Amino acid sequence: MAEDKVVERRREIVDRIIAGETQVSIAKEIGVTRQAINQIYRSFQEEGEAYFERPGRGRQREVDLLSPDEKQQMVDWVLANPPSAIGAKEKRWTLRLVKRAIVHQLDKRVRLPVAHGVFHAAFPERVTVLPSEKGMRRRPRKPKTESSSTTPTQSPSQTAPRPRVTSSRETEDGFPSIEEMAEMNRATLEARKGKPTAKAKRKK
Repeated sequence: MAEDKVVERRREIVDRIIAGETQVSIAKEIGVTRQAINQIYRSFQEEGEAYFERPGRGRQREVDLLSPDEKQQMVDWVLANPPSAIGAKEKRWTLRLVKRAIVHQLDKRVRLPVAHGVFHAAFPERVTVLPSEKGMRRRPRKPKTESSSTTPTQSPSQTAPRPRVTSSRETEDGFPSIEEMAEMNRATLEARKGKPTAKAKRKK
């Protein structure tokens, strides 16, 4: 009886979502979380009616491979049957529907790469892009450039060459400094007055 109630509740949730009701309203009326409702509907999308046949087992663990015989069996079955054979409304087989068909026929939940192998073997002329199973694709890493390296960028003031340090008696252009010119002027004035300069006194 408990298993029957679980099946009934799962069917009710799936039917109400298909009818267009929101997960918020369903969760509020039935008394389950939105995460549980999303999980139930996702399992139904992947497994179809087979999901309701295992009320006590929950979701099966996904397997990473099929045997060669199982793969060929699924290829032959998909080519011989339309998607409506598993209760799907689509007219054309898709990667997700092939994954669902494997559950329907073999009672095995497989990862997308496994279903992709069956799909490609059945429809080699159709090009499919294998999505990430988490619904996200990683962006390729951009190669590092000189500007994005770990070396911190330097401002123009840091990269400019430092001026040469000159003595107090010499300027950068080679002309006498202000102090030297002042002393020369004093020497000229003292010479006019007939007095020895300080420089002359030091020489004595």
